[in-house]
Amino acid sequence: MAHTGGFLAGVVLIWITLLIAPRALDEEYLEEEEGVPESQKEKQRIYQMLGQFSYEAALRRIAVYEQNNGTDFDFCWLKYRIYKEREM
Repeated sequence: MAHTGGFLAGVVLIWITLLIAPRALDEEYLEEEEGVPESQKEKQRIYQMLGQFSYEAALRRIAVYEQNNGTDFDFCWLKYRIYKEREM
């Protein structure tokens, strides 16, 4: 019930704000689509490879990404997990 009450309170507050100052909400910002970062797309591709147990292909993909974009913690962590899984 607390979630419902919070949702209803938010709706009422936004409605009151729109009645008092209709230009208070930046509609251009609200309508602006956020693009998915390239690193997120690349992680998705790598996770798909891991789902197919294509460890070598995933490692090659990470290496190419790091050559083009530099090192990234998430990709280093993925490499660590792949190497750890291959040892088992």
